[in-house]
Amino acid sequence: MILESDNEYLTNSNDNNNNSKTQKQTKFFNGNEFQKMTELSEELLKNSIIKEEKVGWVETELDQIAEIIMGQSPPSSTYNENSIGLPFFQGKAEFTELHPIVSKWCLEPNKIAETNDILISVRAPVGATNIANQKCCIGRGLAAIRYPHCNKYVFYFLRLIENELDEKGTGTTFKAISGAVLKSEKNPFCTTS
Repeated sequence: MILESDNEYLTNSNDNNNNSKTQKQTKFFNGNEFQKMTELSEELLKNSIIKEEKVGWVETELDQIAEIIMGQSPPSSTYNENSIGLPFFQGKAEFTELHPIVSKWCLEPNKIAETNDILISVRAPVGATNIANQKCCIGRGLAAIRYPHCNKYVFYFLRLIENELDEKGTGTTFKAISGAVLKSEKNPFCTTS
């Protein structure tokens, strides 16, 4: 059972001064602690779920337990750097350790991610993840994964399989995965309380 509150993801979401790459985020872990936590999560997932068949665990497709929203780029004439509209993320370029940094906004968003949605890069590089710390517009290089329960589990599982997702990418100019590939990604889930 994960005891931390999902509110730990939120970092100054009402702060309009987050338009530079030097935005300060609330840090709950320093770099070494975050790396260690990621490694421990990977170890737990690999040893407890993936390699061994456990009673009470099932493998299910991601779209059976979460809503997947594939990004779509709005017209470029609706972008701005003046904090007008919703923050707009196009891909991994805006990603940090945990939350993306806003550098563009959009007046006419086509696809929207909500606070705490998992953002995943679906175009080169495929598989990188962040957590939306505010409602935002997502372009075609991203998808949002909305898992209403404990999205930390899904988030860390996706981080664990990032390289596998990247290997599923296809394309001659750059790698990308389709919505169908992302939706059908198998994930282990506990069925017992």
